[in-house]
Amino acid sequence: MCSEKRKCIIAEDNGLNLAFTIAHEMGHNMGVNHDNDHPSCADGLHIMSGEWIKGQNLGDVSWSRCSKEDLERFLRSKASSCLLQTSPQSLSSVLVPSKLPGTAYTADEQCQILFGPLASFCQEMQHVICAGLWCKVEGEAECRTKLDPPMDGTDCDPGKVSHAGCLA
Repeated sequence: MCSEKRKCIIAEDNGLNLAFTIAHEMGHNMGVNHDNDHPSCADGLHIMSGEWIKGQNLGDVSWSRCSKEDLERFLRSKASSCLLQTSPQSLSSVLVPSKLPGTAYTADEQCQILFGPLASFCQEMQHVICAGLWCKVEGEAECRTKLDPPMDGTDCDPGKVSHAGCLA
């Protein structure tokens, strides 16, 4: 972003998990190191862990204290001034979606994105949908998950939609 060597990300589109990959790589672009580089933060539970195991701690898909310190150091440095530079053209080309993605893709369709055309939402896991989207693949006995939450806007409880948890 602000450096000739740190302005590009190439990532495989592997479904909803791509959001975590983008957050991790954007962290690198802003000078955030792996948590494993800081002994006090090498617990493997945060976005910048080099060994982060998705779902090991569902409530902690966040930045570690060390990542926050690295980011703050970058933002206080002269190098961050590039974030203030915008071209008039870039400001007019930002498109904001008019609706949340979960209103465009049902839980069944999200399961198909994650696991293929034979997948559908696993109804018996409805009670934990905001923590992770569970899917039933035709021909398999057990429901499966990649431990990604559903897209924001997905119906989760009667009268509620997901948005970083279930909201009324």
